[in-house]
Amino acid sequence: MNRPARELTNEDELGKDQVLKRNRKSAKECRERKKIYIHLLEKKVEDLRKEIEGSKEQIRTDYSFVCKVLADVDTEVRTNMTQRMNFLTGKLELERKLAA
Repeated sequence: MNRPARELTNEDELGKDQVLKRNRKSAKECRERKKIYIHLLEKKVEDLRKEIEGSKEQIRTDYSFVCKVLADVDTEVRTNMTQRMNFLTGKLELERKLAA
C-alpha cells in the first residue's frame, strides 16, 4: 500500500545534472538572444529618430519655400490689382471728361 520512497541513484543524479546543465545553457542562450534583440531595437529607434529629424528639417525648408512663394505671389497679385485699378480709374476719368 505505502510505497517506499524511491532513492536517487547515481544515474538519476547524472540525469538531473544533465537537465540542469541544459537549462543553464538554454537560459544563457536566451539572455544572449535578448541582448541582441534589444540592441537591434535600440539601433532601429535611433535610426527612426534620425529619420524623423531629417523629415522635420525638410518640412521646415519646404515651409520656408512655400511662404516665400506665397509672399511673392501676394506681391505680384497686389501689383497687378493696383495696375488694373489705376487703369480703370484712368478710364473712368477719361469717360467723365468725354461726357462733360
